[in-house]
Amino acid sequence: MKSYFLAAFKSEVAASEALASVFVGQDESSTKVLFLANNPAAYFYVGKVNNPDEFEGAACNAPVIQADIGGTYYNEDARIIEVLKRLQGLIGGAIFNDDGVKVG
Repeated sequence: MKSYFLAAFKSEVAASEALASVFVGQDESSTKVLFLANNPAAYFYVGKVNNPDEFEGAACNAPVIQADIGGTYYNEDARIIEVLKRLQGLIGGAIFNDDGVKVG
């Protein structure tokens, strides 16, 4: 599994609202699923920063949107980043890979 993160945005409430607006029609659960060819490709949810050294010094416990990719779609980075960029357009922030490198 690998992950991408959207960090340093407005608020946890804004993140939840943005996820709901991008993943229209999905239930009210906190985890949203990106489907590709009718199969789950990535799971998006609001989490918290665990390490203040991550994400260019974001505060510990600050909200992040995490996107977890695995299985068949492990190499679909561009598709996942595309969704994170849509979310970024709604709430701001910066996109990082799971090495803490800014990618958007």
